[in-house]
Amino acid sequence: MGQSDRGSRGLRLHVQLQPLRPDRRQTLPGHPGHRRPQRSARHLLGAGEVGGQAAACLDQRQPGPAEDQYGSRPWRRLRSVRFPEGDRPRLCLRCLGGGEGLEDGVIIRAATQDDAPALAAIYGDACLNGVGTFEEVPPGPAEMAQRLAAVQARGLPYVVAEIDGAVVGLAYAAPFRLRAAYRYLVEDSVYVAPDAKGLGVGRAVLARVIDDCEALGLRQMMAVIGGSDNAGSIGLHTAMGFRRQGVMEAVGYKFGRWMDIVLMQRPLNAGADAPPDAPGLELRGV
Repeated sequence: MGQSDRGSRGLRLHVQLQPLRPDRRQTLPGHPGHRRPQRSARHLLGAGEVGGQAAACLDQRQPGPAEDQYGSRPWRRLRSVRFPEGDRPRLCLRCLGGGEGLEDGVIIRAATQDDAPALAAIYGDACLNGVGTFEEVPPGPAEMAQRLAAVQARGLPYVVAEIDGAVVGLAYAAPFRLRAAYRYLVEDSVYVAPDAKGLGVGRAVLARVIDDCEALGLRQMMAVIGGSDNAGSIGLHTAMGFRRQGVMEAVGYKFGRWMDIVLMQRPLNAGADAPPDAPGLELRGV
């Protein structure tokens, strides 16, 4: 049966009403004219190529406030991040970026001693030009190699992002304090090379560090962010589930001005909702 009416502009509208078919098990009617139009596979998450053509970018929304750590360009497009195969399932994440430099993807892997020169270069730039660290004299490759070894000796993650064979970002977790009761809490650090900022590298390496810390049975992660105006780092951590817990005002002096520290926190696993089910970190000290 049909029903007709006229719209407000005098156009004749016709609505075809279909009887209900409760006994029909097929999702779509058999007649071609009754089928709903099918969407292209281009809209599927992870569809990198369809019919020999690159999948169209569907994220056309205005950029949000979250940016890559210490970067100035907001995330805008979806790009794939490739993790090396190992004893964990292979993952494919969607990396928000400006669409530059990620055509071949980003490899996230554990850092090695051979990465020390690249680690020193990335962190050294943050020491000289950024507010994310209050360290002012860049450590050399030998010192960075020792710091890397100290983190890994505790069984904590220290990972790098690699594009076209070059290390462009790093992230790691370290004890927040050395007294024993802090054994389920870690502090994260994230640094990205100047040319890779705004590509989502910081988000990719931090996601891996969070995942690895949860696998250790840890329960909380802190971010101690230099500069209350550090929108890039604050936005990154907010996007990764951190909540702002407070500000320590004027505790650092760098670049000729007083700087704050922003404290942010993220639960891991069950957080505070259940007792710990792992031994935590082995800590001793003052």
